[in-house]
Amino acid sequence: MRSTGCRSCRRPSPRVTSSWSTNNTAQVSKTIADRDGDFEKLLADGNLLLQEIRARRDSISGLLDGTRKLSAQLSGLVDDNAAQIGPTLQQLDRVTKMLQRNQDNLNRSLELFAPFTRLFSNVLGNGRWFDTYVCGLLPPAVGPINEKGCQP
Repeated sequence: MRSTGCRSCRRPSPRVTSSWSTNNTAQVSKTIADRDGDFEKLLADGNLLLQEIRARRDSISGLLDGTRKLSAQLSGLVDDNAAQIGPTLQQLDRVTKMLQRNQDNLNRSLELFAPFTRLFSNVLGNGRWFDTYVCGLLPPAVGPINEKGCQP
């Protein structure tokens, strides 16, 4: 081999490389030996983590299997009772719509009850007597009391 004249370009001698490797190997070995307890704890914790992951995987697998079985049973139930379920669902829909109408009517009644209560309180809030206007008490043909009908 010819030398190019560049000192930094030369290969180190095998003796220098060997001692460097030996020193580094010894240092790595010492570091690993010093951290042996940490390394064992890391492995033990890793095993615990893997056990928990396996347990959860098994739980999820069981849940999935149960869900598949339930789905198959429900499909069979629906297939077996389709003739009865269809009309029942239609009737349930009618009942639901009726209940919604009743709910809407109750809400409207509550909205209208507030003005009625206010006006009724005004009628009776004047002492022992009450003020009111009774439209249509007597028909217009009965007498000259209210010839125009229910107009105040």
